Amino acid sequence: MLLGSVKQILTVGAVTACLGLAAGTAKGAVLTVIDGQLAGAEGVEIDGALYNVSFENDSCIAVFSGCDAASDFAFTTILAAKAAAQALMDQVFLDGPEGLFDSDMDATLGCVSGNDCLAIVPFDVMGVGPWPVQRAFARNSADEELDAGVAAAGGVSDDTALGDHTIWAVFEQIAVGDEIPTPGMAGLLGLGLIGLALARRKQKRRA
Repeated sequence: MLLGSVKQILTVGAVTACLGLAAGTAKGAVLTVIDGQLAGAEGVEIDGALYNVSFENDSCIAVFSGCDAASDFAFTTILAAKAAAQALMDQVFLDGPEGLFDSDMDATLGCVSGNDCLAIVPFDVMGVGPWPVQRAFARNSADEELDAGVAAAGGVSDDTALGDHTIWAVFEQIAVGDEIPTPGMAGLLGLGLIGLALARRKQKRRA
């Protein structure tokens, strides 16, 4: 009787752990907040993949290893860049316990204009000229109707720091396998697997 109860508990633990792991992969981004300012986020979901993002206000050349080819960027098409920009709006520029990052533009690192904060997502470099870097951007505005991930046709300068309301969104994809269960969840999963193994042994003996 006692052994059966233990097996039942362990089996429930396995199910709970599996459900917890599945929920963990779908949880929202974890914001990076430095001295009360939004500096980026970890685990931003974009088209089924997870990315870390940081906000920078230096020149494109300094931020993106030369800024002279599409391969310098995490996204290389306008549609992918727009999806990343929209993910910033949906998962990062939010009001919550850590700060009013949707309502207060100055709460984002590098944005001090008070009305808008534009997070630029570059995707290509179109030759030479004053505005060669093609980009989409996340517009976080004091006017909620203007909030959007925008696919932009124009470019930005590659050799100057951005203005007081514009920042670079620097994305880095999280490699598969980098995310591991928390110790508590791993323990539950281990107990559950033991329970399943014991249950199978019992079925084999009956057979």
